[in-house]
Amino acid sequence: MRLVRPFHRACERVREHISLGLDCELSQLEQTSLDGHLERCATCRAFSAEVGALTAVLRSAPLQEPQFAIDFPRRSRLPLRVLQIGAAAAVAVSAGLAGLNFTHGEAQRSATPVLGSGELIVNDALEVDRIRVPGQSSNGFRGRLAR
Repeated sequence: MRLVRPFHRACERVREHISLGLDCELSQLEQTSLDGHLERCATCRAFSAEVGALTAVLRSAPLQEPQFAIDFPRRSRLPLRVLQIGAAAAVAVSAGLAGLNFTHGEAQRSATPVLGSGELIVNDALEVDRIRVPGQSSNGFRGRLAR
């Protein structure tokens, strides 16, 4: 069989379509385009005949069993325990980082001066914070609520 590299881009595409056509994987439009090109191009027509004959021979040949056993190498898999330890370490690290962030925020809040109830402070980030006096609820009342 002569498999010569085609000279034209169209012939390269047609040779791919010839292979797809042998496997019945072409749409009607692609099959019509292939048939039109094969009518005009003798080189691609000869290629199609050779590949078609070879495909027919291969498909009609009986299947043969190998005479020796084929052993495929097993994939090396990480034990489940290693994955569990890695996941636990990741959780511990993220919890530690969250704790550091929380204590840093608490330290920053405690560094601001405590003023009287309801006074406003503008911090360095130009955000307004409401200061709560110890024993004051979040709604601004101090002590027990009147009924």
